[in-house]
Amino acid sequence: MRTEKNEVMERNETVQMMRNGTMEREMSENMADYDGRPCVAAMDLGTNSNRLLIADTAGNAVYRDVKHVALGEGLAESGKFCRRATERAICSFMDFAEMLKLYNVRRYRAIATAACRMSANTAAFCAEVKRTSGVDIEVISEYEEARLTLLGARLNAQTGKKYLLVYDLGGGSTEVTLATNAATPEILATVSVPLGARNATEMFGLANYNEAGAKALEEAVLKYLEPFFAQTAGIDYHGQAALVATSSTPLRLVSLIKKMPKYDKFASDGVTVATADLDRVIGEILPLSYAKRAESVYIGPQRAKIFVAALVIFRTIFRALGEAELTASLKSAQEAIVAELAAEEDTGDAAGALLPAAEERGGLGEPAELSVSEPEEDTAGALLPAAEECAENRVKTGVETKTEAGLWQN
Repeated sequence: MRTEKNEVMERNETVQMMRNGTMEREMSENMADYDGRPCVAAMDLGTNSNRLLIADTAGNAVYRDVKHVALGEGLAESGKFCRRATERAICSFMDFAEMLKLYNVRRYRAIATAACRMSANTAAFCAEVKRTSGVDIEVISEYEEARLTLLGARLNAQTGKKYLLVYDLGGGSTEVTLATNAATPEILATVSVPLGARNATEMFGLANYNEAGAKALEEAVLKYLEPFFAQTAGIDYHGQAALVATSSTPLRLVSLIKKMPKYDKFASDGVTVATADLDRVIGEILPLSYAKRAESVYIGPQRAKIFVAALVIFRTIFRALGEAELTASLKSAQEAIVAELAAEEDTGDAAGALLPAAEERGGLGEPAELSVSEPEEDTAGALLPAAEECAENRVKTGVETKTEAGLWQN
């Protein structure tokens, strides 16, 4: 039975996790100067992170933010979102809603993927996000996730290849897609593997490397890939496909292979490396302790917790696909969404969601004044919002998250 003391302890733990980097903020450098022009936005809520990309109607990025909310914490075991995870995610959407207003966003699309497809209390969670932030979340299908990822990743595909092979390693699932490498790609085969960095870590006991857990995860991934290889059996794509992998895992590995001073997702975006080099560095990382992974300038304390499972999944797939080279891509579903919304703005099509009027957002009212305090820094140097920012905004706006209606597990 939940008591007031339990709730206070959980809230304090949430704030402490924010301080420790669970809600780490990564803002891109050298974004285009913003002069008040109309914008469109994409929000992508995954099992581990919530991402925001704002672009002008010509498709130029003006603001990017990533918050590590760990929405899928405990989901593999309980089948539903826990209170701490939903509070972190709700807080991130409240912050994102403020940015939509600051950047004159006319239309947006907020998608949710594997975690929200799996959780038993997704509907209550989405309703609470709508009530507190005004943001409408769209839980998309596996096929739509693959389509958007494909369109974004294609921006980094090698030209001259007949086919495009894309895989997106998320926190709760991994999508693998084969398509034609054309201006409008045709999807020839796609599969969603219901295993990602976070849920596989919990399911296979891979917080640290162990041979039994890694082997079991590899076998599970290969089993889920069987329908993909059955669909592609008649297509001779080997050696004719541009292999592109999205998510931070390939970007981090590229930063290491290219001996960058530290993890740099922007410098790693679009870089092609040999899969043999990926295999080599993965073999070097897997035996490392959590402490060593957390200390690494290429991994850091947040990713260290789920990096072993991510590497096992990532390696299993590129080995199975059998291509000699792989391109790491920061560009993914968000870029596809803003491109589609920008095109619709240009043609006058009324697509995408509009931020509702204040009175429709459960009394959210005018935006709270933005905090002028300097952001904190974690040990990896990534920016964090001030720990009190979310709670302060709730006090100013009169917003409290619900505890009824079964939103959180007991």
